[in-house]
Amino acid sequence: PQPMQFFPENLLARDLGLLQDANAKVTDLIAVFSEKTPSRFAAFNTALELELSAGEAHYQEFLDSPDSSYSSNLFKQLNQEDRDHARRIRSYMKENNIRNGNE
Repeated sequence: PQPMQFFPENLLARDLGLLQDANAKVTDLIAVFSEKTPSRFAAFNTALELELSAGEAHYQEFLDSPDSSYSSNLFKQLNQEDRDHARRIRSYMKENNIRNGNE
């Protein structure tokens, strides 16, 4: 199949600039955290912020969409482990009493 015909229309984010900004932020965080290891709270909080970023939110929206084309179903099946990261991070933080000031 041709790429534009195969890829679900709602899979790819429309704002490339937002994705580039998110990638730059991740690159910066890698540099910062390589210099100084973050606290447990800071690490989890950063992961949560990244999961709530525009690109990840768009991807979660795609995974939750009712689109059931062959290609959509294929991507959704391959990415089951990527579902609901933000919810799972919040739950883990709550269950393990990870909050600012109790490190």
